[in-house]
Amino acid sequence: MLNRRSLIEDRRDGLRESMIELGERVAGMVVEGLEVLRTRNLPRARSLVAADQDINDARRALEQEALLILAAHHPAGGDLRLVGVSLEMVSELERIADHAADLGRLLLRHPGWNPDSLALASLLSLGENSRRLLDAVLNGYSSGTGNGIASASWMADFAIDRHVLSTNGRIIAALHTNPASASDQVALLWMSHHLERIAERATNIAEQLAYIETGNLEALD
Repeated sequence: MLNRRSLIEDRRDGLRESMIELGERVAGMVVEGLEVLRTRNLPRARSLVAADQDINDARRALEQEALLILAAHHPAGGDLRLVGVSLEMVSELERIADHAADLGRLLLRHPGWNPDSLALASLLSLGENSRRLLDAVLNGYSSGTGNGIASASWMADFAIDRHVLSTNGRIIAALHTNPASASDQVALLWMSHHLERIAERATNIAEQLAYIETGNLEALD
């Protein structure tokens, strides 16, 4: 029994370390997505889009590992919650990577993108808030303090929702001022959507982290 339990712990800890590594890679994609928008660098946008496939491959590998642990070792209690949540968390991380890559895809579809400067500044500020929220959640996971980050994440996500309304208002105002810029402003609206979704998915992860520690899962939205 001791040997069996030790093996479960080894596999669980290995899964957790892989999740931390994946989180770092996804967070890096979000940072790069914001830099792509800031610089409007098309080669970097292509690299960002290409990196999304690596995250997809990592998701499949981690899902297989989690399922193998469940099938082979039948974990219980906190171990079971961690493995089960890993399946949810890896899906959220993969979707965050999709949203980051979609920032690059939008730029590539609009290579002459020339957004209103105030609207762009508001968009980048929104993106930084979403990035900070994701970083806080991932730090909570790596440090084992996920339960404490859940309520703070909800409050941050609420503030980001209000920021989205402000940002989208600036974009629509720019569209009314210069209807010829419709394509650029619509691209901005889609970018705003992807940055908002990054924050929402980070909050979903925070909710799952609280469940790992407490065994109680309460929706925060």
